[in-house]
Amino acid sequence: EATKDVIFSGSSSGEVVMCQGGAITKTYPNCKGSVHSIVMRVDKKDGELALVGGNDKTFTIYQHAGGELTKLWAVACDAPPRAVDMFNENILIGLKNGSICEMPYTGNNGTIKPNVVMTSHCDGEVWGLDVVSLGGGELRMLTSADDNRVLAYNPKTKMVLAEGVVNQPATKKVKDKGGFKGGASSMSSQPANCQSRCVVYNDTLKHMAVADNKGIVTIRELDWAAVDARQPGSLDVVKKTLFKEIK
Repeated sequence: EATKDVIFSGSSSGEVVMCQGGAITKTYPNCKGSVHSIVMRVDKKDGELALVGGNDKTFTIYQHAGGELTKLWAVACDAPPRAVDMFNENILIGLKNGSICEMPYTGNNGTIKPNVVMTSHCDGEVWGLDVVSLGGGELRMLTSADDNRVLAYNPKTKMVLAEGVVNQPATKKVKDKGGFKGGASSMSSQPANCQSRCVVYNDTLKHMAVADNKGIVTIRELDWAAVDARQPGSLDVVKKTLFKEIK
């Protein structure tokens, strides 16, 4: 990203790099891992700003003045920011997990967290889908996919209401012994137990069943009031685990 005769870029070592005259003049440590995104924007009050997204799920704003970058504030995101922008003092952040977030710049010192306005599955394929009628013409849609996510939508507003996980990833890497029949999707970076193959809702019991790619089915209790209120964990209330994993 360029501003006048200065060019800013992000490095794979987590630094914001400033270049002038074809040479690196300064570097600023920003995050753990690579810098995924950087743009320069102008604010009426604070002047030139650098908006930076890091691999460690951080979004940071710097002020550029006098040939220096000064850190103003930073916030944590749900996933690494892959695209960032600011327009009319509103910040937009595109995350690696397929979400788009917004938050205000004015009056924000890092205490206002990004608000998810759009999200979707983002890794592998979407396998599970079920449409649920809540009565009175109200519908909800459940989806599950290879990205270790279960999503609940309101199809009328076209908004995601809640997000759950297919399974908790293993804390230790499991050695592949070969001969596994289920087979993880070649399009997904997730392990087989974190990839979902189907999802279904039972209206009588108010239960949702989520199946993974190793033959495990989890039965989860759904409180639609909690889902509509976007309460964290509202899709993850597991009541029972069925079947044995495929060998």
